[in-house]
Amino acid sequence: MTIFQNNEATPSSELPMEALLRALFCFEQAGDEMIRQISTFTDVIDYQPGDSIISMGGYDGSVLYGLVKGEGRLTKAVAASGVLDMSDLHAGQMIGLSQVFAQEGATPITLSLVATTEVTVVTIEAKALLSLVKEDIAVTHHLLQFFAQEMMRYEAPQDHQIHPERRVYRHFLTLAEKKGKNFVIPQMPKHAVISEACGVTDQDVAKAVAYLIAENIIEREYPRLIIRDISALRALSY
Repeated sequence: MTIFQNNEATPSSELPMEALLRALFCFEQAGDEMIRQISTFTDVIDYQPGDSIISMGGYDGSVLYGLVKGEGRLTKAVAASGVLDMSDLHAGQMIGLSQVFAQEGATPITLSLVATTEVTVVTIEAKALLSLVKEDIAVTHHLLQFFAQEMMRYEAPQDHQIHPERRVYRHFLTLAEKKGKNFVIPQMPKHAVISEACGVTDQDVAKAVAYLIAENIIEREYPRLIIRDISALRALSY
């Protein structure tokens, strides 16, 4: 296994490994035993802005990378044309999970990842995770459910077809930050700002917020917004 890391990267020990794993979308609803087993083949590293987490050509598929804090710039090389595709990787997202199960032994995608903020990354051994999936039906079921939910997101209507309130729910997901056991929007924007960002009316925003409060999915705590049930918010968003 070859991991290209910046020399300034340092191991992190601020939070228990179990808490770090639950900060990833694919594991936040996982059972305690599943998290415990995965933690035995997981490491954690902190990076500073500008650090190279994965160098271009240095990703061999043997390790999964999950951002539990911060943001990174992900660059992928499109094989057919050689064009570089760039996007942001946010806290909670992972690199390599789908490739582990798609084709064993397949050539990994050429990519690089650079920290754009202070970043905490967990690295999970791919072979160990695949072995666990084959041996434990509970793990298999959990990841199957996660992948099914991801497919539903891709199959959801395009933006112009999406219901106004749903656009607001999705926007809240992009603003949410993990704080302890909850997700929080540290500075709740004004309704006019949200409506402009989502392409909806102020009334649509007010209606969406009122519904989420009534369902105990969010709670206002000026100036922030506490998301009590992130899973319910995601379900409403897609």
